[in-house]
Amino acid sequence: MRRVCKSRLRGTMLLTILAPLCIVSHADPGSPFEAELARLAGRSARQCGLVGLRGNPKPGWQCALQADRDEVPFWYGLRQRGEDSEVWIAAIRTPSGAHIVLSYDSNIFGGRGLHPRFDQVPCAGRIDYRPSEPSPLQCMKTTQTADK
Repeated sequence: MRRVCKSRLRGTMLLTILAPLCIVSHADPGSPFEAELARLAGRSARQCGLVGLRGNPKPGWQCALQADRDEVPFWYGLRQRGEDSEVWIAAIRTPSGAHIVLSYDSNIFGGRGLHPRFDQVPCAGRIDYRPSEPSPLQCMKTTQTADK
């Protein structure tokens, strides 16, 4: 009995230590944002990661650049500061080779609950990463904006 309790206690302590790291680096599992990434890029797309507010964006961006050079679909997302909702921006390459910058706000009215909004910016060229900009993922050239 003691061994089981100690094991559970260690597991609880480990979960307590690791849980904040997961919250910082991922969208909610099964979130509308992740579903939209998979829908646009395809289920077999290279998943270059979702980077939290304090996460390191470089490895994921390098993955996205390599996927683009390899001409394979990918997605890569960055968490943005939101007032009272979950806000993300993503770079996507679709199976047809199109590039899209996708913005997501989990609740456009603020507060609790899910009232998501997606904004898609189709790119005429590749996507650029500009970490010092308020919107760090930008089309090098845009076509037209399509709200969803």
